Amino acid sequence: MKTDLPDALLQTLQDPDTQCNLLQSVVLHANDSIVITNAEPIDAPGPQIVFVNEAFCRMTGYRPDEVIGKTPRILQGPKTDRAALNRLKDSLRRWQPALVELLNYRKDGSEFWVEISLVPVANADGWYTHWIAIQRETSDRKRLETELLKTLQKERELSELRSHFVTMTSHEFRTPLTAILTAAEMLEYYGRHWTEDDRLEQLRLIQVTVHRMTQMLDDILLLDRADARDLQPAPVWFDPEAFCEALVSECQTTSGRSHRWELINHLTQRKVYLDQALLRQVLLNVLSNAVKYSPAHSQITLEMRDRPGGIQFSIRDEGIGLNPQDQSRLCDLFYRGSNVGAIPGTGLGLAIAKRCLDLCGGEISFENLPEGGLQVAIALPFHKTL
Repeated sequence: MKTDLPDALLQTLQDPDTQCNLLQSVVLHANDSIVITNAEPIDAPGPQIVFVNEAFCRMTGYRPDEVIGKTPRILQGPKTDRAALNRLKDSLRRWQPALVELLNYRKDGSEFWVEISLVPVANADGWYTHWIAIQRETSDRKRLETELLKTLQKERELSELRSHFVTMTSHEFRTPLTAILTAAEMLEYYGRHWTEDDRLEQLRLIQVTVHRMTQMLDDILLLDRADARDLQPAPVWFDPEAFCEALVSECQTTSGRSHRWELINHLTQRKVYLDQALLRQVLLNVLSNAVKYSPAHSQITLEMRDRPGGIQFSIRDEGIGLNPQDQSRLCDLFYRGSNVGAIPGTGLGLAIAKRCLDLCGGEISFENLPEGGLQVAIALPFHKTL
């Protein structure tokens, strides 16, 4: 074989002692971790470690004297893949090279991913005497893979949400538009034969339906801003009782005054420092649900009271309540309770309320009332007090 190396250097490299020294230098100073074990036993307690290089010590935190005479199993832990270990053991039994990726544990208990290339070493008689494992940490690569998988999963979820959103909005907008068109046509063709009260009833139907569509558009825009992190709390001082009185009046108007309303104020202070716009979104969505899911002429109560470091709003109704299995998902986008039946809705209201509360550091909880109906508790912290 032709070589460009000088004859003297070539003779030096062919010398067994030189080769041994070179190999020893490579092993000792390699950037990859190198572990040499006895060939057997394959089963427990496993082959003993006879050598580790400096890279192994840097990777695992062990000193050589802490691992020599022990088995590589000291690096394994509760999350180490048992199936991968079984594949590795199968290769060992057949004296075949193996390549495997494992989650291992350092001396301090921290986790790290490592890719292990394992080869058997035979003596001059062809008898396998040792295993050499070259180990390279792959934690960064594994972390990137995990992040990529999460991103792909999120993209799939977003795609499903978009599809669901298009279906939902097309249906939810088509229904009120049909109602508006029908009411307008009735006024056009039959209005002159109706009483003034009949005409006003149709006009009010149009107004309420337009309000519903406007609210739906506002909800969608608010969700978009919250998801884009373009929504930040802007607290101001205001009178919570006057604020809630206006909300109740608005709900009475849009619901056709078909419910009995009660506002109870147990607060000890006249002014609070909160974001009015976000609080309005939260309370309106919860109050709208109370109207939607409770029978006509039933009572809806909005109560305010002090809590340590903040304020609590409680909304009680006499409606259908909730099934316990729905509770953990009530604030998910587009999710609707399993007991709502044919009652129309988008599944956006509580999702919006939850996002607004998250921005303000607030919480929301749900409780079925013993006498029937639901209580929704909304807790918000004060950022300033008088």
